[in-house]
Amino acid sequence: MKHNNFNNLHLTKKSKNMKPIFYLLLISIVILFSSCRISPRQSSERLKSVADAYVYAWNTGNLDTLDAICDSAVVRYDGIAPGYEYRGLQAFKRFIFNYRTMFPDFKLVVEKEFFVDNQAILRWVVSGTNTGPGFLPPTGKSFRLSGISILQFNDGKLTEDQSESDGLYFMEQLGYTLVPPAN
Repeated sequence: MKHNNFNNLHLTKKSKNMKPIFYLLLISIVILFSSCRISPRQSSERLKSVADAYVYAWNTGNLDTLDAICDSAVVRYDGIAPGYEYRGLQAFKRFIFNYRTMFPDFKLVVEKEFFVDNQAILRWVVSGTNTGPGFLPPTGKSFRLSGISILQFNDGKLTEDQSESDGLYFMEQLGYTLVPPAN
């Protein structure tokens, strides 16, 4: 006699009474897990609040805000200076601090934003006046620049900022010129 076929199993009165309880438990587990899933709208709202806090940190210089919204291994890829990466929360904070030192009136305005899965795409405009020390000497000149950032999130925290803008246009506004190479 084979016992690996469920139809041939011998059920006692006690095991027959357990069958409805098993199904009730199974249905409860399914309902519990399906209710725990975050809807796309809730996920977008949560990511938007993190993106808003990120913009707030840039605009105010309140870098402690980043502790709550960034992963400790956050990475920023700088589109103005290709090849430059800022890895880790402290390097990330230093990067923002340095920009805000060079441009004390730095202002970041998000014009459009899209949230898809665990990413945010921001179209922004930044402006400021180069009056402070930094990787460039103060020129006293203002700039206004548009760009785009792709923000990556994991568990509701910012893990990556990949930003692109026109670095040459940025430098020209600060008074720098492009000199062709000598022949």
